[in-house]
Amino acid sequence: MPEPKALTLADIMSHAVLAVSPAYSLQQGAQSMAEARISSLLIEEDGRLLGLITETDILNALHQQQPADTPIIKCTSRAPLTVPALTTLSAARELLAEHGNRHLVVVDTQGKAIGLVSESDFRMHLGSEFIGHLRSLENVMERAIPHLAPDAPLAEALRLMVTSRNDYIIVSQDGKPLGILTERDLPRILYRTSNPHALTVGEAMSSPLRGVKVSDSVIFALDLMTEFHLRHMAVLDEDGRVIGLVSQRRLFEQMASSQLEESLQRTTEERERLRLETHLQLALDAAGAGNWEYNHDTDRHTLSDSLFKLLGCSRQNAPRNQAEWLARIHPDDIRSLSAAVNACLMRFFMFNTG
Repeated sequence: MPEPKALTLADIMSHAVLAVSPAYSLQQGAQSMAEARISSLLIEEDGRLLGLITETDILNALHQQQPADTPIIKCTSRAPLTVPALTTLSAARELLAEHGNRHLVVVDTQGKAIGLVSESDFRMHLGSEFIGHLRSLENVMERAIPHLAPDAPLAEALRLMVTSRNDYIIVSQDGKPLGILTERDLPRILYRTSNPHALTVGEAMSSPLRGVKVSDSVIFALDLMTEFHLRHMAVLDEDGRVIGLVSQRRLFEQMASSQLEESLQRTTEERERLRLETHLQLALDAAGAGNWEYNHDTDRHTLSDSLFKLLGCSRQNAPRNQAEWLARIHPDDIRSLSAAVNACLMRFFMFNTG
């Protein structure tokens, strides 16, 4: 059987790419990002890629108090990183780490943008596999967590996020978490508020702050982050106080290329196994056949849907153990059936004992 092909950016990229004109204002760009719930926008003119505006760019623009009508092209901090669709995920990860980017623009052979890939796409595709070797939240959580009170001005939160290079601020009162302010909140704030700097952190934050106990597993925390589409998950002590935070950005930075290769291999093998199982089931259905398994320890049978159909029974009334199957045998056939079963068991015993 041929080796499963390596996963590429074509397998995980977001195809719904949103592009705007360089004449768009900063506030218009923020509106597009907020309404589409996306973390970046392409800036194009006449089909040519000119730039990429991200949530981090919005953070820097707000911190610098740039006017809302500033042309969006002037708010981009770096040239977009473009790659072919057939770039492997491990090569893409190395490229992101080398350049310090969080987004890749996927282009076709003519250089036209056809997709976007972010850290979230990696995590959503790989699930908890890519960091599952770390069993304890204490090994992955950040401990130096930036906190602000709800009455702190938003400008203070923006300054702290920029200077500490964090993409979030925990909002707390008397040690208890009230919410979180992240880069994801900023396009919404800029779009909906005429004077963002007049806001307090409590008015700008998202709440409630979702959290897990420090005794929970890393995989459990990541699964919750995937379920609720979160990039941050608080780690709480028994009194409900925040003692750490699991951040998608930091996890991605910790992920070594070798770990990614192993995770990709497991993901690819699992995909191949499911594909083969699907093909086998299709072949059985086409042939009018079915399959089953018997657990000797529990005396229970597991039947495929096609076998239920062949037997003319449902999941509710199908025989499940040996006694129920024997009850379906005609009394005149019980003796010959028992002899055949015993002969098979005897051959099995002799073969396995030499």
